[in-house]
Amino acid sequence: MELTPIPERAMHRFLTLLGLAGIAVAQPLLSIFGDNPEYFVFVNARHAGTLAFALLVIAIPPVVLFGIEGAARLVGPEWPGWVHL
Repeated sequence: MELTPIPERAMHRFLTLLGLAGIAVAQPLLSIFGDNPEYFVFVNARHAGTLAFALLVIAIPPVVLFGIEGAARLVGPEWPGWVHL
């Protein structure tokens, strides 16, 4: 089974979203939870749960935004550029 290569432009857009979401969403959330580790003790989170939380905070926003761009591509070829702005 041969994998289809990801177009370079799509990869660039995803990495841009990953960086911006990391600055706008992940960094503030992880900073808040990092300053309050009692929360993880209170909810009885294990190492895997804490790691999963961090990965979800980092990964979910850019994946959702990239999916919205993909849906915009169905409307027209120029729409992802407008949505990306």
